[in-house]
Amino acid sequence: MGTFLQELSRRNVVRTTLAYLAISWLLVQVADIVLPTFDVSPWVMQALIVALAAGLPLVVILAWVYDLTPEGMTRTGADTPSKPLAGPLGRKIDFVIIGVLSLALIAMVVNHYVIPAASVRLGPRSVIVLPFSTNQDEDGMLLADGLLGEVLTQLYKIDALTTVGRATAMHYRESSQPIRAIAEEVGVASVLSGNIIEAADRVRLDVELLEADSGKMLWGNSYELSRTVEGMFHIQTDIATQIAIALEAELSPDEQQLLADKPTTSEVAYDHYIRGEGFRMRVRLQEAIDAYEQATREDPDFAAAWAALARSRFHGNFVGTADATIADAELALEQARLLAPDAADTMLAEAVLADNFEETYEILHRVVKLWPGDVDPLIELAQSYGLQLRLEEAQDFAERAVALDPLSFDATWTLAFENAWDWNFSDARRFYDRAVALEGESPHPSAYWMRFSVYLWGLGDTAAAQEILENAPPEISTTYREILLAYIKRDLDTMRTLLDTTEGNYATRYSLLARLHRLEGNIKPQRQNAEAMRIAIEGYLESLLSRGAPAVDVERARSWIAVAHALAGNEAEAIRLIELAVERAAADPDRLNASFVNQNEILTYTFLGQSDVAIKRLRALWSWATPPGMTPYRLRMDPDFDSLRDHPDFEAVVAEAAARVN
Repeated sequence: MGTFLQELSRRNVVRTTLAYLAISWLLVQVADIVLPTFDVSPWVMQALIVALAAGLPLVVILAWVYDLTPEGMTRTGADTPSKPLAGPLGRKIDFVIIGVLSLALIAMVVNHYVIPAASVRLGPRSVIVLPFSTNQDEDGMLLADGLLGEVLTQLYKIDALTTVGRATAMHYRESSQPIRAIAEEVGVASVLSGNIIEAADRVRLDVELLEADSGKMLWGNSYELSRTVEGMFHIQTDIATQIAIALEAELSPDEQQLLADKPTTSEVAYDHYIRGEGFRMRVRLQEAIDAYEQATREDPDFAAAWAALARSRFHGNFVGTADATIADAELALEQARLLAPDAADTMLAEAVLADNFEETYEILHRVVKLWPGDVDPLIELAQSYGLQLRLEEAQDFAERAVALDPLSFDATWTLAFENAWDWNFSDARRFYDRAVALEGESPHPSAYWMRFSVYLWGLGDTAAAQEILENAPPEISTTYREILLAYIKRDLDTMRTLLDTTEGNYATRYSLLARLHRLEGNIKPQRQNAEAMRIAIEGYLESLLSRGAPAVDVERARSWIAVAHALAGNEAEAIRLIELAVERAAADPDRLNASFVNQNEILTYTFLGQSDVAIKRLRALWSWATPPGMTPYRLRMDPDFDSLRDHPDFEAVVAEAAARVN
């Protein structure tokens, strides 16, 4: 043994091997830093390590056979009087080895301590599933999006995992950002990406789960895609299960059962359902409704499709982008209840359509337990708590939703809304700005105008409000906001010019005309326009009553009729109607919308010249509600309240309220 070791030393095998290992380590450290930056596939790193490992035996053999001498490379024989390199050449090689080892150590330190690791804000068992790329047509893309939605739904059932929401996942559909950059933006530890490839008559899905910080592949697989229920369901369930295993997330027996439950046995129905999920992921609600309806026709016992249909019909009706009624949504929900009353899909649809807050809370909390990773029930909880002005709870659930789905318009808008109603206007501005930016060139009007209101009434920034109007996209009409801003600035000529360009028997138009004439002291036209305002609102009230609208909406309309009577000088009728509306709204659990009645109560008594009552009611309102449309800035700027500013208690009441504004 001693002779063999002496021979290794004589032939410089040890020194050469150490030099090779040092150089290899340096190359791996450099690659570990550089490759993730350019989003290079993990196989490149794997190939480099394999190649370096394969080269080691060759280096050892060459070191045994050849010797590096001052005269160059010479063959080493058994009787060659060779000895370990000494002198200047030997020292140079030693310096090379030491230098390479030092560089490798520096590279390792830089990688782990100087270059910041991706911010794993959502924890070590967090993942974002990126949209699956595909070379297929529109139908194939819908399949890819629908499959993504179903994989996410399966992942949402695993409590030990934190899965980024649908909207954020879809944001990266066309993104060319490196995996590490995406992971850092959303704060996850791992990223799942996939590619659907069609070749001949076969369709394959290749997926890989990468560690965000290092780019190392944690798991990967290739699936043959088929449109059979068993095939599609196996893929989405296996992907969710394998992600859990790779991230060391233990599945409970209940979670294993939830993952294993098949929603239908009909291939055609499931295909329509997947397409519906694809449309829903793209917020194309009418097409989603059509697809879900086809699914339920193919399989009338498909509970998940009925539940999805109920939710899509409700939301389509709410935002006005689908031909559906609330009654249609309730019919679909009833079918889901009959088939699977305890399924999370059914309960989520139930909560969306429920008109009882306590029932809504109970249902949604049950859904959160079944689908702890899903953002939708968190948003519904935030909005429901917000309607009862339980704002701390509302903001908590909205913040949780934004943390899971940071690029979701719905989650961001909800968080902005709840902050605005809590007079946290700095945060509300930030989140409304983000919500509008998320919508790109076609922002949702509600976000745009709530943002305008926050800048105007919440922050008192008329210049920023004006800028919002000037930069509004063409599809959003700004006329009435321009009129309002001119009114606030007391630019009555501009206000009159803009009002002349509006047409129709709109209550808003008549209201603004009545206020313009009130400010100018023109009593007769003020009262004429107030009467026209009253007639228009009474027609609206009749339509609310005929379609069975919520009671609080009826009282809001009634309170506006009271305001019209006050502007028209009909004091007795104005007081009768506003007191009736306030009394009825006070019993409504929807405290947020009830507060609009109280805001109109303050306007009514202000227009009637009863400042003592108006100040008293203002103080009472601010004791239980902080509406973003009735703020200290508005009280100081709006000409509607000119008569209140001379009241001896005005400054004290407004200053007390201003101290609560953030």
